Amino acid sequence: MNCDLQRLNDIFTAVQTTLIERSQFSLEEFNHEFDELKHFEGRQLCDDDYYEILVKVIFYSGFRAATVDKYMPSIMRRFPDYKTVMGYGKEAFNEIANADDMIKNTRKINACIDNAERFDKIVKEHGSFESYINLFAPGENDGNLFRFKKALEKFDFIGPVTAYHFMKDIGLNVIKPDIVLMRIFKRLGFIKNPNNLWGAVKIGRQFREATNLPIQYIDFVFVLYGQLNIPKFECICSEKKPNCGLCGVSEFCRYFWYHNDTGIRTGRALNCGSGDFVACYSQSELEETRAALSAILTECEMNRNGKEPGISQQTLPDGRVRALRLALQLIESEMNTYEPHDI
Repeated sequence: MNCDLQRLNDIFTAVQTTLIERSQFSLEEFNHEFDELKHFEGRQLCDDDYYEILVKVIFYSGFRAATVDKYMPSIMRRFPDYKTVMGYGKEAFNEIANADDMIKNTRKINACIDNAERFDKIVKEHGSFESYINLFAPGENDGNLFRFKKALEKFDFIGPVTAYHFMKDIGLNVIKPDIVLMRIFKRLGFIKNPNNLWGAVKIGRQFREATNLPIQYIDFVFVLYGQLNIPKFECICSEKKPNCGLCGVSEFCRYFWYHNDTGIRTGRALNCGSGDFVACYSQSELEETRAALSAILTECEMNRNGKEPGISQQTLPDGRVRALRLALQLIESEMNTYEPHDI
C-alpha cells in the first residue's frame, strides 16, 4: 500500500503533537528526553551491546513496557554479558527465577541463558556478532533482511515480531509490528490483516520517508500513543476505550467512523479527503452515510441555484462539495462489494 507522503506527514505530526500536549512534558522537555531515539541509525555496537538488546527484546516480548521497565535494572544485573551468562547452571537459574525483583518467567530466563551459548558460538566462528550480521547485509535489500530475520528466529524466544524488534533496536530500517502499532495502523486503514507484519513495516518506512525522521522514533511515538500505563503519558488509542475525543487523527480513523453516529461521520467527512472516511463496515452504516451525504449535496445544489437558503451555503466551499460528491460515488461503488471486518 503506497500512501500520499503529505498525508502521512500530517498524520504523524498530529499524533506527535497530541501525544506531547497530553503528556507531562513540555515540547522542549520531550525533545531533550527522547532526542537519542533520533540517532539510532549508524550506532557502533559491540558484542555485549547486541546481547543486551537480545535480552531486552525477550523480556519485553508480550509484556507491557511499563511492567518490564521497573524490572530492567535487575534483569541487566543478572544478564550483564553473554560470557557471564553462558556459565550459568541450575543453581543460577533457580536464584534468578525465584528472585523477588525479577520477572518470574522461566521460559524467558532459560532463553537468555541458552541464547548466550548460541551467541558465543557465533562470535567464535565469525569474530564478532557484527561480522555475522554483515554476512547477511540486511541493510542492502529486503531479501537479505528476510534471510537475517530467519537467522534471528533460530534464537530461543525470538519469533517474527521479536525479530523485527531486534532489527529495529540495532538500527535497521524496520518498525516493531507489535499489537499496539498494528492496532493503530489497522484503525487508520493502512492494514486490514493484523498478521500482515511486513505490510506494517512498509507503512513505517513510508512514514520515515514522509517525515524524514528515523523509523525507530516513529515506532516510539506510535507505541506511546496506544500503550497504557506509560509514566507521564496519557494513552490515546487504547484497545478497549480509545480517547477519540482527544485524538488528533480521528478523521482518518476507521474505529472512529464505526463507533460514532452518521452525523459525526458526515461532519468529519467535510475535513477529510474524498474517501478517507469510508469505513463503516456494514451495509446499514454505508447506507446511512450515503443518505446523509446525498441530503447535504442536495441542499448545496438548491443553495447554488438560489432556491433555498441553508447553512451549507456558508460552510461548504466548492472544493468540499466536490470532495463529498467523489466520496458519495465511492460509497455507492463500495456498497455491493465492501466486506465487513472487525477493528
